[in-house]
Amino acid sequence: MARRMRMLDVVRGLRILGDIESTKGQLYDWVSELFIPEGELSALFGRLALAQVAHRNVIQYQTRIVMRNPRIFRDLKIDFLELSGICAAMESFREACPNPGAADALQASLDFEALSLALFDQDFFRGLRIHFGPFVDNIQNGMRKHMEQLRRAAARRGGVPVRTMEPIARPAVHDGPASEPAVLDAVSIASAAAGGLSGIAHQVDRELLLMLF
Repeated sequence: MARRMRMLDVVRGLRILGDIESTKGQLYDWVSELFIPEGELSALFGRLALAQVAHRNVIQYQTRIVMRNPRIFRDLKIDFLELSGICAAMESFREACPNPGAADALQASLDFEALSLALFDQDFFRGLRIHFGPFVDNIQNGMRKHMEQLRRAAARRGGVPVRTMEPIARPAVHDGPASEPAVLDAVSIASAAAGGLSGIAHQVDRELLLMLF
């Protein structure tokens, strides 16, 4: 449920967004290793994993900027349930599908990018755009670019990947009475285990990070 914000909420929201991007990168790095025998697909997921490191680092940088401007977020609301719901979904994928086929890997990745992009409809992120538009645009455009790359990879394999796993249910997020869990039709399970991204440096010059979008 959404609630009014304090500066700690702003920082927490951006940190969760950074965690989402980081965990997405872990997922892509894992998939890249799974599909090493398929050079093109492995290379695609390797590039996506590296781009997620860029996203996370830019979000961390922006968090420090935001902390210098606490008053502009006073009247905004943030929905931590939706943010945390995505993180919870990510934790399920490798347990539910430890050896996914290409179709499942592509579909889960597309679904997760769509979920991440949908976050920017929240009041908090709309307000963030007013004051920090280039930052929000860079993150959103990066997600859209990733979705397009994943769709092209799926098309080269004969079309949009066919879902072979059941979609997951996530609690509906709204300010009204409790209701039945909402099944996100666009959502498969997207996840990656905790830990660092293998083979990817975490300390990258900020100008290089921006280029990776």
